Amino acid sequence: MRRILATCLSSIAFACGEAGASLDAGPAEAGPKADALASADSGAADSGDARDATAPQPDAQPDGGFLFEDAGQGCPENVIPLITVPFGDTARYYVETKLEGRAVALQLDTGSALSFLFQGAGAPDYTPNVASVELGCESLRLAGRGLPAPSGLVGTGLPVVGLLGMEHLLDAPSLLDVRAATLTRFQARPDALIDARAKLSFRFDTVQQHALVPCTLDGVAVRLMFDTGGGDTLWVGQMGRPGDQRVEVQDAEGTIFPIFVGTATLAFPDGETRTIRAARAPRFPYFEETVAALGGNLHGLLGVTAFPRESLLISGAEGRFYVLGR
Repeated sequence: MRRILATCLSSIAFACGEAGASLDAGPAEAGPKADALASADSGAADSGDARDATAPQPDAQPDGGFLFEDAGQGCPENVIPLITVPFGDTARYYVETKLEGRAVALQLDTGSALSFLFQGAGAPDYTPNVASVELGCESLRLAGRGLPAPSGLVGTGLPVVGLLGMEHLLDAPSLLDVRAATLTRFQARPDALIDARAKLSFRFDTVQQHALVPCTLDGVAVRLMFDTGGGDTLWVGQMGRPGDQRVEVQDAEGTIFPIFVGTATLAFPDGETRTIRAARAPRFPYFEETVAALGGNLHGLLGVTAFPRESLLISGAEGRFYVLGR
């Protein structure tokens, strides 16, 4: 069975792939990245063989696709439960919210710069200020995109009505704790928490509301986009290694190509070295558009599984991740 890589742009110039698919096949994505969506053919690694930002980003709202109607006064910490849905060997994450008084879900996907609501295939590509959603003790006014919502329900039977993108995590200090199944936003930098629990920190570059992390994989200097939607780390432009599992994948444009799933050694400039689960892709044609869109020097995706026992505090103001121990 072939895996599908659902990829698309947060830029309004492109439509998402796999939009309208069932949740078993993955909801529509809005990030320049890949998600493995099903089981796959496999074999030992062998010789074998990533959107265009030239179109302007929507500017009807500052720095992205949402506006805060309520700054969360009296809410110094907005703790939002995460809904975790198993997805192959990894997981996808959703947050419960309210839209026009009814309980719904947004997929947390930092491969998308923008946060938005699915408006259906017949709607305009991008419409600012479509509707407000209640997310914990905050209210967000989201844009809409002309994409169909995925079928299927998550959590306690909630429909997925849109995406919560990287801009949300960059806007205020945000703690992603997948083991505790929470996403927490702070009004101010949580100094005491960082001092007590940070075991590692590393910087990132903010490019068009994406977090691009300089690091090394197997001793090679790379820059990876932080991506909560893809699970594992993906290294583009690399052949498989002995012992890797070969998987045939298909991107949103229908291109079929192999990736090789195994491990890699990840290191940060001012931190530790760790062995992580990673996939290598000799080529990812659709991702090559992403590389050009974001100005080059982008080699793949940094997945959540690189931090299996820790939580991540994202400080957009500092351009820094803090890895927190238990």
